[in-house]
Amino acid sequence: MTLRLFFSMLIFALMGFHVAAQEHPPQAGSPRLSVTLSDGPYIVGQPITLRVKILVPTWMPTPPVYPSFEQPNLLIRLPERSTHPVSETISGETWSGTSRTYQLYPLELGAFRIPSQSVQITSAGPSAQPVKTEHQLEAISFTAELPKGAEVMEPPVIVASDFSLEQEFSGLEELNVGDALTRRVIAQIEGTTAILIPSLIPTPIQSTSETSEEQLSSLRGYPKDPTIEESVERGSLSGIRIEEVSYLAQVGGSATLPSIEIEWFDIGKGTVETARLDALTVHVAKPPEAPRAPGERALQLAAALAFLALAVLVLRSIRPRLHNCIQILKTRWMSSELFARRAVQQSIKSEDLWQLQAKLATWRGHFPSLTPSQCCEIEQALTQVGRGLYGPSTSNRTTTSKTTADCHKQWKAVKHAYTRLCSQAKADKKRQTGTNSLPGLNPSPVSPPPHQ
Repeated sequence: MTLRLFFSMLIFALMGFHVAAQEHPPQAGSPRLSVTLSDGPYIVGQPITLRVKILVPTWMPTPPVYPSFEQPNLLIRLPERSTHPVSETISGETWSGTSRTYQLYPLELGAFRIPSQSVQITSAGPSAQPVKTEHQLEAISFTAELPKGAEVMEPPVIVASDFSLEQEFSGLEELNVGDALTRRVIAQIEGTTAILIPSLIPTPIQSTSETSEEQLSSLRGYPKDPTIEESVERGSLSGIRIEEVSYLAQVGGSATLPSIEIEWFDIGKGTVETARLDALTVHVAKPPEAPRAPGERALQLAAALAFLALAVLVLRSIRPRLHNCIQILKTRWMSSELFARRAVQQSIKSEDLWQLQAKLATWRGHFPSLTPSQCCEIEQALTQVGRGLYGPSTSNRTTTSKTTADCHKQWKAVKHAYTRLCSQAKADKKRQTGTNSLPGLNPSPVSPPPHQ
């Protein structure tokens, strides 16, 4: 009975192993992926090397699409030549692929877990055709901690190979009320990212003035947005943080720009260091007292300012309407008969035949009742002018002088003809206006019929 039970359990175990083996069968020729993390301990702000290697039995027509591994409070950087080709002998065959190196910088203490990431791989198939596949990388977990000796430091803790502070001032010659002073602080860090550098310039200003008014408003700060720059040299990350604040002197007195002290841990020496910048006391000259003006003058000035402000408001309110009115008046004037008549007279005065014909046509548009017979005189005069300008010419001086005199005479005839034409046009228009006048709106009263 015991022997039979033993054999039964052995058979079921073998069957279970067979089923488990078929559940995840090895796929021949499928890409091989490996993820390796550098050895600990993992220090806050110090690089952790992560390598992802991909191998295929053939080759890759296009590079694989690697994941970014981006996570909160985890800075990801790719060093120089982060991706390079690799090859490896597996079961007597040469597999080829690529390897990518990441540098992870934990920005705070605690446990980190990077979930499974996908990789898109394009490899050559049996017939050399490209085959695209997507694979999942293993999840990555690690814990960032402080180095030994840095536990006593207050956060945020800077762990670097070097750290320094510099400051520059501009506008310190003689400060008067209304002048500006600029403080520029530069922090340089090596061996880690500049993102870990905290704010440098304190916001409050220590005033040494005697009166309460001066203590509150001796200098007023206007900070600019900080600038962070990073660089990589020989695989080592470094950077700078630049902060700049402009101070405006509002009243006379003294104020102190506070000192700056930042603790940092030297990873090479294993010691806590302090970077310092000295404070600066600023003296602002008091402005001379303004002479007191009489009360009447102050009232007059206030009234003038009020009137000026009212005038500006009124002008702003009517400016669009005034502009539109001017444009309307300008358009009406340019389309009036008087404007067209003066344009014709100016063309006659300048003896410009082509311009005169265009202006004359515009003027005649105001008098559509003019008949060809009425315009015959000026047309003949213009014809004589055109014949004199563009007719056959001679080189004889006497003839040329005579032609010039005739030309002036012809233009004079044009002027007289246009004057008579204007008189006729105005008379016709006046006659038409009197003929087309409407009868009276109120007819004569009619007597009622007699009562029967």
